[in-house]
Amino acid sequence: MKKILLIILLLLKGLNAFSQECESESFVLDEKHHTPNIDSIFKLDVEMRIEFYADLNNRIIPKYFGLKKTILQEIDKDDFKMIFTLKSIYESQINSYSEEMNNTHQDLFFNTAPYSKLNLLLVFETLKTFPDTYAMIFNSTVLNRNMNNEDEVIKRNLNSKYFDKLKKYSDCIEDLYIDIQESKQKYKIIDIMQNTGQKTEKDKKDCDTLDLLIWAIQ
Repeated sequence: MKKILLIILLLLKGLNAFSQECESESFVLDEKHHTPNIDSIFKLDVEMRIEFYADLNNRIIPKYFGLKKTILQEIDKDDFKMIFTLKSIYESQINSYSEEMNNTHQDLFFNTAPYSKLNLLLVFETLKTFPDTYAMIFNSTVLNRNMNNEDEVIKRNLNSKYFDKLKKYSDCIEDLYIDIQESKQKYKIIDIMQNTGQKTEKDKKDCDTLDLLIWAIQ
């Protein structure tokens, strides 16, 4: 029994020492790394993005499955490789930005800002549901984004062929974008990497066509 008590005391002493060490100044996070009050402002953003994400997936996208199938049927078989290449570039950019922002978040906050982190995760999950090629590929003002010739060639070739080809579905396409925009307004969603001051009407039309083509093959 004495041996057991001795072991328990030693364990308690060890735990107490460990506890004291954890509470020492060397283990206290710098104030800038522990920001629960600042992080709380993202709570409403997270709730709103969840609602928008659910609305997009449960109501809007299913409503236009017929349009998606029709666009898919309009794609010539010789163009699938080019569209899949664009899709691969798009997904690579999402993964790259997501990883970069996650690492930055970790460096700044040591995972003590959960709402902010969830907000970022929801942004990128939404971009996977319905593409935004301008934000991820063709916005030249975005830091660390160097467009190459392949990106521009694909953009030019696909638009020269499918911009006019999809015009006959313009009413349905417009309704799709109206539904998405109204949902964004309802849930106060702010798009990322848009730089609206730099984005021209031609940029919007060109990228809308590319977004629809990627969406069609998803």
